[in-house]
Amino acid sequence: MNGAQLKNSILQWAIQGKLVPQNPKDEPAQKLLERIAASRNESSLSLPKGTSSTSLRSPCKGTKQSKNPTSRIYRENGVWYEQVGTATPKDISDEIPFEIPESWAWCRLKDAFETSSGSTPLSSRVEYYKNGSVNWVRTTDLNNGILTECEKRITELAKKDYNLAIIPRESICIAMYGGRGTIGKYALIDFDTTINQSVCAIYPNGFCYSKYIFYYMQFYRPLWMQFAAGSRKDPNINQIIIKNCLIPLPPLAEQKRIVAKLEQVLPLAEEYGAAQEQLDKLNKELPEALKKSILQEAIQGKLVPQNPKDEPAQKLLERIAASRNESSLSLPKGTSSASLREAKATKQSKALPSRIYRENGVWYEQIGSATPKDITDEIPFEIPENWAWCRLGNCSDYAASKEKAKSFDDIQEMWSLDLEDIEKNSGRIVKRLRVCERKIVGEKVVFKKGQVLYSKLRPYLKKILVAPEDGVCSSEIVPFSPFEYLDADYLVTVLKSPHVDYTINLVTYGVKMPRVGTDTMLNLLIPLPPLAEQKRIVTKLEQLFKVL
Repeated sequence: MNGAQLKNSILQWAIQGKLVPQNPKDEPAQKLLERIAASRNESSLSLPKGTSSTSLRSPCKGTKQSKNPTSRIYRENGVWYEQVGTATPKDISDEIPFEIPESWAWCRLKDAFETSSGSTPLSSRVEYYKNGSVNWVRTTDLNNGILTECEKRITELAKKDYNLAIIPRESICIAMYGGRGTIGKYALIDFDTTINQSVCAIYPNGFCYSKYIFYYMQFYRPLWMQFAAGSRKDPNINQIIIKNCLIPLPPLAEQKRIVAKLEQVLPLAEEYGAAQEQLDKLNKELPEALKKSILQEAIQGKLVPQNPKDEPAQKLLERIAASRNESSLSLPKGTSSASLREAKATKQSKALPSRIYRENGVWYEQIGSATPKDITDEIPFEIPENWAWCRLGNCSDYAASKEKAKSFDDIQEMWSLDLEDIEKNSGRIVKRLRVCERKIVGEKVVFKKGQVLYSKLRPYLKKILVAPEDGVCSSEIVPFSPFEYLDADYLVTVLKSPHVDYTINLVTYGVKMPRVGTDTMLNLLIPLPPLAEQKRIVTKLEQLFKVL
């Protein structure tokens, strides 16, 4: 149960008589209704002992008392009846939403309170608004809570010319117009005010506690919509709907007990709701945050232990350099001889050979036969002794010439991969279609099973995976192969890591479709473990991510 559901449940208990115990000494609610009806007949209010002087005021000076005939709602032989004036009682059992305690009563709002609406003085008349001192509440002021001030004020002249009545403090205002997001909004007014024609005011009296009705509105507000008239885009309610709203009315003393209890427990429900939202947010964000943390630990050599028997990564790089000098590519295990021949015919990486090493605590990079350069400020974190730093362009054929599909007729049965087919962050394939199953737009690039597929577009940069089969893709996806002695799945791990994500974020270009440049990728620093450790890291990540 979230905070909103808990609050709604508490309000429902309150208006069903389940929040506080009933007191048999309380004057029954039906007696209140009879006294209200009698006071209307006498055109005066008889208030309970101890009522404040503010409540002694007429609900709205100059406002006529209700002319609607009083209705009496009662139960007989298990059936609920309503008698309006002297008319024949009518069965309204289907209107009664729930049971209430014996000392409570069902009534129409008009039988317990007076209501009215206001008006809007002509906006072109400056003298109606300039230096105004009279509060004037509009639907835009209503906040579904206690309103302590309004945005606009009008002048005494406007109040007089439009015969606007003063709505006393502790009235409840309800929005009747203003669209689906506005109608039914309410507020308990904490000051004397006037209102415009889109607002209905319910006046306080000495027989019922305004705050009880205020809390009832919090529960009832969503139900206004089912009574709304007008179009779906511009619905509205009116005073007739509001006046005929059914209210479960407790004795006055119980109304006050209910309000006191609500003011005690609702803040706790709000605290619970805020805590629940934080927990839900944490539960939603934690797996992803944990994955990022694990990926970062993995590429820093902290996820699995090092094995001193593993061949050091520097030896791998030397062997890669040697194989490059021989102009040959050794593809991932299982690659066919035909693919190997194609690879050997493919151009090598555009990056010049570089060697990154540490000497006397300083990191140097030597490119070709050039003088070594201090790159200590580029090294983002420490790595284990048997690891090595290298550039992506020196451990893969990133940016080598792409093989383009020559004829769509020849690739009809091949897998066609689009960016939207790849789930962000995870790299999981969510849709797999053949070329013949989708409309092909633009040039297509051929990729091979075992290649790394990397999206250049920034919103999709985390769409990275190892190709599970041959296929074709758009030119926005770069297929490339890690050189021998580098595990493709480990390389994907590095490319998904927070370190690379942060680095790429700093250097993307373009506004509408930001992307990463080829030179950025070629010069990307890769922390390289021994081959055996690369495989241990990938295996460990698979185990952990299954749990997450």
